[in-house]
Amino acid sequence: MGCSQRKDVFVKHLAKYDSRFVAGDAYSFEQWMSVLKRTHKCSNSEVATIVSKAATKAYCEGHPGRIDVADLLSERSTINPLALRDAERITAMRRNAQRVSLPASSPDSSVYAQPQVDDIY
Repeated sequence: MGCSQRKDVFVKHLAKYDSRFVAGDAYSFEQWMSVLKRTHKCSNSEVATIVSKAATKAYCEGHPGRIDVADLLSERSTINPLALRDAERITAMRRNAQRVSLPASSPDSSVYAQPQVDDIY
């Protein structure tokens, strides 16, 4: 999944908890790049978990309905992505999928695109 697609996933989940994301974008380009770099290996499900936990944290800290980048990054640090936990199996599945299937999306050519390097961490 490219950075632009991951950003879209974040926005969809953030819009559930933070009204700023329903009609627009509340983060700057630099903030998004920080979030996207730190979540490079995260699946859509892991992104959803990060956002949900960040929303809970924001509520408990007294700012419900406002999820800041710091909340997301804090919750990201508590998640160990499957792509890192079981890297060998995930890499084997990706290689197999490349041989037998077509990509689900076009290559990321957005302003959020990052180099296609497996170890960006």
